[in-house]
Amino acid sequence: MEFTIVNTIFFSKLVPITNVNDSLVMAQYEGYLDEENISKDSKTETYAALKLFIDNERWQGVPFFIRTGKKNGRP
Repeated sequence: MEFTIVNTIFFSKLVPITNVNDSLVMAQYEGYLDEENISKDSKTETYAALKLFIDNERWQGVPFFIRTGKKNGRP
């Protein structure tokens, strides 16, 4: 990607998340510990969900949800 003035402006507006306690959920899918080669006391997360907000007038109060994980919606 070519670094342009647009990229400079975009990245200068980013603010790191400092407190995710109310915005982040991490878990294991049901049955993960029964998978082959997985330790029965594994604490590895297989799912994450994050709620984010954009700090501007247009998107004020509108949550954006990012979700990812193994076996989402599949048996």
